[in-house]
Amino acid sequence: MTSGWLMAVFVLAAAAALAIRFAVRLRRRLDRFESACLGRFQAIETTLEKLHWDVETAAGACRRLERTLDALPSAAPAKPGLNVSRRFQALRLYRRGERPEQIAAALGVPVREVELLIKVHQITMDA
Repeated sequence: MTSGWLMAVFVLAAAAALAIRFAVRLRRRLDRFESACLGRFQAIETTLEKLHWDVETAAGACRRLERTLDALPSAAPAKPGLNVSRRFQALRLYRRGERPEQIAAALGVPVREVELLIKVHQITMDA
């Protein structure tokens, strides 16, 4: 009976030794994993701080640009272009033989706009 009891103690001691060995190995692996994760975490934290700095710098630049834009004088409103009535008048003056400069002066529009209108009209008439 003692040998059965000794065998049970031996098996129990062997199981305890294996459990301790596995626990030690597991602890080492966890320590290595924790160290690797800590390194990654620190790298991410450093990158995040750099990004935060970059965002703050960009925000400051945006605020400076906004102040600069606010300080600029506002642009003059754009002159109205040729509406349908003016186009009709311009083409009527063109058919009467008026030059683009005279048409532009009479209607108060840029000469280039009148020249463009005449070119478009000629293209559509040729088509």
